[in-house]
Amino acid sequence: MGLCMTEETKFQKAVMLIGPRRSGKGTISHVLRHLVGDRLYAGLSFNTWTSGENSRQCLIGKRVGVFADVRFKPAKQYGNASYDPGGITHVSSELLLNITGEDTVTVGRKYEGAWHGQLKLKLMLISNEVPNLNDGSGVLPSRFVKIRFRRSFWGHEDPDLRAKLEAELPGIAVRCVHAYRRLCAAGRFVQPESGRALDWEVLRASDPWRAMFDECFVADRAGTVRKTWAHDRFMQWCEENGRPDMRTTPANFTRKLEGLCPDLGEVRPHAKPRAYVGLRLRTSADPPDPRDPPNHPADPNNPPGTIIS
Repeated sequence: MGLCMTEETKFQKAVMLIGPRRSGKGTISHVLRHLVGDRLYAGLSFNTWTSGENSRQCLIGKRVGVFADVRFKPAKQYGNASYDPGGITHVSSELLLNITGEDTVTVGRKYEGAWHGQLKLKLMLISNEVPNLNDGSGVLPSRFVKIRFRRSFWGHEDPDLRAKLEAELPGIAVRCVHAYRRLCAAGRFVQPESGRALDWEVLRASDPWRAMFDECFVADRAGTVRKTWAHDRFMQWCEENGRPDMRTTPANFTRKLEGLCPDLGEVRPHAKPRAYVGLRLRTSADPPDPRDPPNHPADPNNPPGTIIS
C-alpha cells in the first residue's frame, strides 16, 4: 500500500488477495482508494478492460488498479477430446505482463490520438477463489505477491468499520510510508510464509501440467522410475481429472517432463526397461507442497535410486 502511494514500478509486482467473503479484502481496497485518492484510483474488471479499442484509456495517469470480486470463466469439457480451461484470456494476460513488466504500451483514446508510454499503476486482484491465470510458463503467477485471508466476519460485520478507518487515514499513511522505506532498503518483495501454499495453488490452477506433475511425481535426484510406469500414471491422472485433451505420446510426455523437472535424465539398466532418473512416483507419505521435505523415513528395502520391479 505504501508502494501504491508512489509512481515507482521497479519492483514489477502486483498483489493478489484471496479469501472467503467478509474477510477484509474489500476493506483494504477501500482504504487504499482513500490513500491515493479517487483521481489516481481505477476500479477494473477483466470482462471490460480489454473489450474495446479505448477501454484502457482509464488506466492512463493512475497509480492503482483494483480488480474486485474477480470471477473468471470456469473450465468446461466438450465431448471426449475438447476442453476449455477457462480462466483469464490471453489478451488480459498479456496486458498484465506489460503493466507489471514496465513495458511501453499503446493505449487508444476516444477523440484523441493514441497514447504511448509506461503505465504507472500497481495492480490488485481480489477473489474468493484461487484464479486460473492460464500461464504454463509460471511468469504471470510469479508477478503477484499472494496473501490469503482465512477468517470470515460473515454475520459479525462492523458496519462502521470503513468510517472508523477513514478517520485513521493519517496514521495508516505514515505506517505505509515506513513500510515502503523498508521495501526500498530490502530491494525486493518477499512472498509471505502464510501465503506459500497459496503460491503453489495459483501455479497449479494456472498450469495443468504443473498440477499433474505435483500430484503424480516428485523431483528427486536420487529417484528413478520406469518410463512406462510414469506415462501410465500420467494417463491415469488425465482420466481421473477429465483432461483427455492432455493425453500425448511417450515422446511428447518426456519433453513436457523435461520442462518441469530440470534434473531429469534417462537410463537403460542392463536387461531392464528404460527409466527416468531424477524423478520418482509420489506416495501418500510425501508432503502436498513440493518444497517441503518428505516426512517418511528411508526404506532400507527400497533405497533411493532403486527401480522397483
